[in-house]
Amino acid sequence: MTNQLKPFHKKLLREIEEILFLDWNPIGDVPKDEYSSYALQILRFIIDFCSVENIEDLELLKATKKDIANFLSKTETKEMGLDGDIMSCQKVAEKVLQVAEKYMLYFKLDNLLSILKKRENEQKGKIQTSRAIETILATIDFIEDLLKIEWEKYTIDNKKSFVEEIGDPI
Repeated sequence: MTNQLKPFHKKLLREIEEILFLDWNPIGDVPKDEYSSYALQILRFIIDFCSVENIEDLELLKATKKDIANFLSKTETKEMGLDGDIMSCQKVAEKVLQVAEKYMLYFKLDNLLSILKKRENEQKGKIQTSRAIETILATIDFIEDLLKIEWEKYTIDNKKSFVEEIGDPI
């Protein structure tokens, strides 16, 4: 997933990793990248929160803070087999979201860019569909014209042969 991250996602990820290492660190003496996978999951919570529909939703922000705190607490208890400290996890979640706020403008601009690209693609789709319909209609007109010409040739040829066989009635 880290290959799909945008540059500002990567910067935020590094800051989350640092917060986990310095402020959470339930194990203690570990390498600095020990909590990278957890930081990535937290980043996913933030990216989901910052989706186009959610970015201004304060209730969802509170839920995201709770999701992060619960994720950290469950990680402590279920994955690491530790007692867990939900209060500490809530403080870490708060700090993570404070850091994430610095990136909100990036998220908003990224969302705006996504909306514009989506609209552009929709317009291209409409234009392509419109061009396809125009091409089909032009082709139908062309075929109709060819059929008219062929019909006229057929009629003229048949009149000639009819006249030759029966004679001109006039």
